[in-house]
Amino acid sequence: MEKITTRLFNVANLPAEYLREDPPYPKSVKIELCSVCNFKCSYCSLTTRTTPPQPEMDFDLFKKIANDLKQCGVNEVGLFYIGEPFLCANILYNAISYLKDELQIPYVFLTSNGSVAAGHEVNRCMKRGLDSLKWSINFADLEQFTSMTCIPKHDAQRVFELVLHNVKAAYESRQLNGYQTRLYASSIRYNDEQVEKMQPLLNVHILPYVDEHYWLPLLNEVPEFGNIKTPGNVGMYDNPVQPLPCWSLFTGGHVMVDGSFTCCCHDASGNWIMGDMKTQTLNEIWYSEKFRELRRAHLSKDVSGTICKSCIDVQYDGGH
Repeated sequence: MEKITTRLFNVANLPAEYLREDPPYPKSVKIELCSVCNFKCSYCSLTTRTTPPQPEMDFDLFKKIANDLKQCGVNEVGLFYIGEPFLCANILYNAISYLKDELQIPYVFLTSNGSVAAGHEVNRCMKRGLDSLKWSINFADLEQFTSMTCIPKHDAQRVFELVLHNVKAAYESRQLNGYQTRLYASSIRYNDEQVEKMQPLLNVHILPYVDEHYWLPLLNEVPEFGNIKTPGNVGMYDNPVQPLPCWSLFTGGHVMVDGSFTCCCHDASGNWIMGDMKTQTLNEIWYSEKFRELRRAHLSKDVSGTICKSCIDVQYDGGH
């Protein structure tokens, strides 16, 4: 079984045939079924949204998008983007069913914060054929959990314990029923001190119940950790790729809840929209002049004057 870190690196690492303004279709596309989240984590771009979008994707729109991806040969589809997918459990289940039963998509995956991933909902998703479920675990204890997620203090302990319970329950259900879903977890590596502080929780409550855990770099500012963030989107902490050109423009795709196709992994407010899949095809968007122009800037490693400048500018010297 291929490791998730290998799969992620294969998407983020740009092979020669993708280093062009008109690359092949994306290897992997995420579809935002649910745009809301019950957490308000300071490191998440969801906190930058100025106006709330519609909470759920229309299912007919989802099917249109999914059919288009299938026709273009996209083999990996994520059923999340920035929101928490289990907040719309019914459409999530129906989307997995459609991708696996109707379209025969080889790899369907999602990421969850675990808090509302109730055992019966996770169980039926795994039974339907979900290939990968990853937990986002970015806290060391109840105090950090409360601070980072902004869950009200009176409810924080209940939700904290629920996250840990749901991680364990998913593993036990998979083992009991023989489901093929791979279970993973990732954590943001804020700094070395935080890694050490998180280790006891990971050792007891996470690592025994996942197939693989990996660290992610901090990509957004977090005041309690000194606002030190990584320039661009370099993928994993332990095996980073170059921030320029950014892989998100070449091998990945991201569809927001309203059908907007954005070129950025962290576009919560629609600032990097390349097209609209309600009215356009993936082919029209992927090879549009707007997309080509931005890719040309990335290929030249000069994104001055583009929407990507503020992201890349942080401590980036163009060569390391």
